[in-house]
Amino acid sequence: MPGKRRPMDVNLSVVDGKKGKHWTKEEVENRKSSEINMPKPKALSPPAWLSEEGKKLFRKYAKQLLDFPTGIVSTLDVGTLGRYCDCELSYAEASTHKSAWLKVARRRMEAISQADAVSELDTQRLKQAYEEAKAQVDFWSAQMVKFEKIARSCATEMGMTVSSRCRLIVPKAQDQEVEDPLAQLQQKFLSG
Repeated sequence: MPGKRRPMDVNLSVVDGKKGKHWTKEEVENRKSSEINMPKPKALSPPAWLSEEGKKLFRKYAKQLLDFPTGIVSTLDVGTLGRYCDCELSYAEASTHKSAWLKVARRRMEAISQADAVSELDTQRLKQAYEEAKAQVDFWSAQMVKFEKIARSCATEMGMTVSSRCRLIVPKAQDQEVEDPLAQLQQKFLSG
């Protein structure tokens, strides 16, 4: 089954690589004339709610998106890109916490395995401490999954993944209005 329509610039790059359809000049011009080109902003400003680190990341990604040849990014995409940057930073922070709690859980597991000489009460406390550390690992893992889902959604919307860049569709401008059958009947009734 054929894929979704891609912008002409993407198709031309495939043609130059000797793959895909061989477009005639007329086909290329017709296709390009039917594509909508949004005005490309010179720069995107990060949202005020982002942290300083998030704003740096935002500027980095905004520059790359503005350099993208199809010019699909606009000032309307600031919120989506801001959420992506925020989720990426939150994911990194959750990953750091998870790693730290994994180390704690490993140390506590080692202490339990070497607890032959300690009392039963101390062994129970070590097991409880291990379970608490494991619960923290599970919590931060769940947070990472949440942030990853949001970031993936934003990345797909912005064309920041390989598959989403290949599926980019530029909507066609509607040349004709669809005629309403009810309006046609009313016009026939009134005119005749």
